[in-house]
Amino acid sequence: MVGRGDNLTYIANRYHTTVANIVRLNNIQNPNLIFHRSNSSY
Repeated sequence: MVGRGDNLTYIANRYHTTVANIVRLNNIQNPNLIFHRSNSSY
């Protein structure tokens, strides 16, 4: 789950993956815009 203040770099580091992998797995259209409390695959 995305928490307030999280960004993709922080999430990628936390789950030992890459931003590109998160973007691909979650079909993120705009990696600069993610929403608090959205569920994501890592």
